[in-house]
Amino acid sequence: MRRSRVWLGAPPASEFARQTEVYRSVATARATARWGADELVAHADATELAARLAAIADASGADALNVRVHVPGIDPVLAWEQIAALGDGMLAPLREALRAPRVR
Repeated sequence: MRRSRVWLGAPPASEFARQTEVYRSVATARATARWGADELVAHADATELAARLAAIADASGADALNVRVHVPGIDPVLAWEQIAALGDGMLAPLREALRAPRVR
């Protein structure tokens, strides 16, 4: 299972990095060995962000995505704004990208 955070626009990188370190501090070495160097999927363009998420889903064989935007330290208003931005700008292109035929 891939654990990623998603952000449309400039992400609050320090808050994401801080939360990743909390996860590392409580996870086993075996678990963290499978983690990527950067688990944040971010882009300023909603269509490009959707394409990146669809590529991750395709590469992993996933049939569902759990999109997370909130971590400790992020103002709840910012989290709500991000949820709205993802829903308004990224959801339709993501659905279309996930429906597209895959070449394997």
